[in-house]
Amino acid sequence: MTATNGLDRRRFLSLAAGAASVARAQSVERPFRMGFTPAPASREPGNLQDAFQKVAAFGDIASLFLHDGIPWPIALVTDDLAAYPPLLRDYLLAYQAARRLLPNHQIVVSSNVIHHFHYDGIAPYWGDAPNLPLPPDWVGRPFNDDAVKRAALNHLSLLVRMFEPHYLTIGVEVNLLFSRRPLDWPAYTELHRFLYRNLKERFPEVNVNCSVLYENLVGYGIDAENLRRDLGLSGPELIIDAAAGLRDATDGFGVSTYPFMIYGLEPPDGYYDLAALLAWERGLPLWIEQTGHPSRPLPVGDIVIPGSEEAQEAFIAFILERAVRYDARYVVNWIPRDYGNSRGADLVSQTWAHTGLWREDNTPKLALRAWEAYRNLPLRAGR
Repeated sequence: MTATNGLDRRRFLSLAAGAASVARAQSVERPFRMGFTPAPASREPGNLQDAFQKVAAFGDIASLFLHDGIPWPIALVTDDLAAYPPLLRDYLLAYQAARRLLPNHQIVVSSNVIHHFHYDGIAPYWGDAPNLPLPPDWVGRPFNDDAVKRAALNHLSLLVRMFEPHYLTIGVEVNLLFSRRPLDWPAYTELHRFLYRNLKERFPEVNVNCSVLYENLVGYGIDAENLRRDLGLSGPELIIDAAAGLRDATDGFGVSTYPFMIYGLEPPDGYYDLAALLAWERGLPLWIEQTGHPSRPLPVGDIVIPGSEEAQEAFIAFILERAVRYDARYVVNWIPRDYGNSRGADLVSQTWAHTGLWREDNTPKLALRAWEAYRNLPLRAGR
């Protein structure tokens, strides 16, 4: 099943693949920074450094996703890295060392205070390993619990001191929480506002924000469908209102977007108009916090989500042209290099396994051409 949303597939590929040359002809500067989440292709030695080197050579911003849990009991009483569990401490120090490869890049740090797998409560526990179940006395604590507030603030403050980011994302794809647990939304917004206020007082130069999953925002996907069914809505109005309600406690409007997940949806020309409108209404800058497209088909049960190197190149050109159109601040392709089966063969792991701009053998894909066409444009002064 492929949702074309009113646009012929071949016409989309033809139009989008030409966007890079159009940009060269019509643009004299690039308004947005470009980069990757420097996730290693595997745990083999050198792959973390390889990921950071690709960001250094092919981008000017890096997005560090550091959200495999929070050491809740320790973070409640201290923001001292020396007190953290050894594995987490070594993990953060390894990223801090790799970050030194990017002295002239802007840095995004994302650390989700929401459980990033299930979106049904606070982030998992990082103790002797990442993504552990919560300690017994932390199970069931609401987002606005005083201990949750203090621990999250300490942990995020530590990350800011370690990585000196330009952007700090404290809630990733927050609208998924609203779609799945709408009764928890008021408690989360209380936590978010507490963190925003206190982090801005401590680090006024850092852009503190959250992101939304755009496909959910505009009503696609099972979570939006379930919310419509449960609440009797005919569209994504409630999700939009919830996301819009946080725009006075964020320094920008960050969008996570993967149209291919909606059974291969090929976005029409005005697909991102709503994102631009929501940002413009509050005078906020817009950025693409994460995106990507697979370079090979992705089987999902009886459905195969289409993917090819040609389609990936078309999508990269498409979204970068829209980033010019909407004056975005930055665009992040989720990973630089494919990781294949190194993170598992399950559907969740495989969804992003082939969204890199380099293959597993480290050779470049077609999409790198579209990427480089924009990266070679001069960056606008002040961005």
